[in-house]
Amino acid sequence: LEYNRMGAEEDDSASAENTPPAPLSPTKSVDGKRRKQSSKHGRIDSATMAEWGLFDQKLGQFVHSMAFETAMGMIILANCVCIGVQVDKCPPADSIRFMGNDPENSAECPHNALTLLEHVFTVIFVAEFFARTR
Repeated sequence: LEYNRMGAEEDDSASAENTPPAPLSPTKSVDGKRRKQSSKHGRIDSATMAEWGLFDQKLGQFVHSMAFETAMGMIILANCVCIGVQVDKCPPADSIRFMGNDPENSAECPHNALTLLEHVFTVIFVAEFFARTR
C-alpha cells in the first residue's frame, strides 16, 4: 500500500501507471498550512513553500517576542494619550468649553494632527491583527 498526497491509502496494483499524482490544493500545502499559489498549474514548488514557511516562522517569533509586545503596548498608550487630548482640547460645538468661531473645531483643537494620528494608529493596529492571525 502507498499513500497519495491527500493521505489516503492506495493499492499499487489497482492504480494505473500513467496516472499523474493528485495536485495540491492551490492554497494549501502538504502540511495543511495556507500558502500562496506559485504557479499557473496550481502546484506549489518546494522553494516557495520553504520561503513562506521561513517567513511564517520568523513573523511568529517576532510577533510573540517581548520587544514586539512592548512596542505595541507603547503604541496603545500613545493612542490613549491622543484620545485624551482629543477629549480635552476638542469639545463639541454645543459644549460650554468650546472656544472660537469655527463651528467644527474649537480654537485649541489640533484637529489635523489628531486625525492623522488616528489613521496611523488604525493602520498599525490592522497590521498587528493580520500579523498575529497569519
